[in-house]
Amino acid sequence: MNGSIYVIGNNNQLEKMEQQEFESESVLQSLIEKHPYILPGEQINPEVPRKWLLVYKEMGIPAIQDGGSQWSLDLLLLDQDSIPTFVEVKRSSDYRNRRLVVAQMLDYAANAVEYWPLEFIKESYTTNKSITNCLENIGIPFEGQDYYWNTVESNLKSGRIRLIFVADSIPQSLLRIIEFLDNQMPIVEVIGAEVKQFKSSSGNFTALVSRLTGGEFQSSKTIASHGRIWTEEKFINRAAETNPPESLDVFRRLIRGFSENGFAIRWGAGKVFPSCNICYTSEYKRDLFSVYTQKNISVQINFKDIGSAKHKKKLKNLIESVGVVSLRGDFDKYPSFPIENLYGEGVVESFITAYIDWIEYTLENCAYDSSET
Repeated sequence: MNGSIYVIGNNNQLEKMEQQEFESESVLQSLIEKHPYILPGEQINPEVPRKWLLVYKEMGIPAIQDGGSQWSLDLLLLDQDSIPTFVEVKRSSDYRNRRLVVAQMLDYAANAVEYWPLEFIKESYTTNKSITNCLENIGIPFEGQDYYWNTVESNLKSGRIRLIFVADSIPQSLLRIIEFLDNQMPIVEVIGAEVKQFKSSSGNFTALVSRLTGGEFQSSKTIASHGRIWTEEKFINRAAETNPPESLDVFRRLIRGFSENGFAIRWGAGKVFPSCNICYTSEYKRDLFSVYTQKNISVQINFKDIGSAKHKKKLKNLIESVGVVSLRGDFDKYPSFPIENLYGEGVVESFITAYIDWIEYTLENCAYDSSET
């Protein structure tokens, strides 16, 4: 239903503003391009409102490795937590709104996750960068930007992305699809956002009103699903549902042992599955490995994020010297193993020592900044 709002002008006269359709999808798309905060970041995460960084408008997406653009995404944004955010814009009067926009978005996401290299995203951002569109404006200091981009790549490759369907009005049929997809994809946020335009009869005023769709149900769902930051206690409580006490004990010893040795623990924000990343904090900061649980607790070695092939091989050898796990030699991947491999007296301590020895080795060789290829 169309509505109206009222403003008081400079002459203290009340002026009625009535809802109007956007002249075209490109008008709404351009408004979001220039002012991405139109998207309701405070509704997506009320505890930590999302801040937006525009990467590019009409972002090309290939259908094969190293191929040319097969499709173009309306807008690619990033938030302050390095989450790639795909935005597709349609007007409610477009009869294709429901089926086509969903098919398009899933095409874009599936192929971008597979075929977008980090350098392509960074180059697109650099092309579009301006004083008002920079990492500092979303709270990323210069010294943390390498880490930020590496996390963008890690999130993209693992499918940790956000899909936002934007329209002046989202029909119930599309809303049902959005909510179904969001419920069924545990690490992908799927969101519907309405942006309504109001204009005064005099033409002196234009106002935009944005909100997540679905009323109270959608808002409460978003708070519950997207506002969570896992903690050790929450991780253990969830993991206890499907893991034996021995695994929980090893997890506690692993987290506390690394923390006591000066490593940083960065807790994940997944909707369903808890996770954490163990980092080494220095001038350069990288995720060394991750621990997560879907059914069983697993440890994922983040080879791709942590330096040159020579130093990745050194880490592989140190981990394998513990004698409980064998890792593949593909250093551009994220091999994982069950936490049960760390059972046994002294095994957790040896695993921690392997990482301490690797940190000392990389610092001595001045190679922790991933400058070598």
